[in-house]
Amino acid sequence: MGLDIDGTNHPELRIDGYAGVKLVLSKSSSSDASQDKFYLKADDTELIGDGSDATRLEFKVADKFGEARLFAGGKVTSKIKGLGEIVGDNPFLLKDSAE
Repeated sequence: MGLDIDGTNHPELRIDGYAGVKLVLSKSSSSDASQDKFYLKADDTELIGDGSDATRLEFKVADKFGEARLFAGGKVTSKIKGLGEIVGDNPFLLKDSAE
């Protein structure tokens, strides 16, 4: 049994994990990058505007199943609406910030 992919379509991969006969884990991923999304999550949902508050932003590019696209590329530019300051490179390349 082998895996043959000709590269002309965008196959999906599903891995099922069993403990005995019981399905305990199922993970899917997609090779179709056209459905990828950029996700951004802040550690804090609210900041106090006293001049010294800060939060960390975590971002990822994920496929249609929410699985991280580890080798995503492109340039990300951040903007702030209202008072505030961006600390760090802006814009930055996704490939430079991969784990």
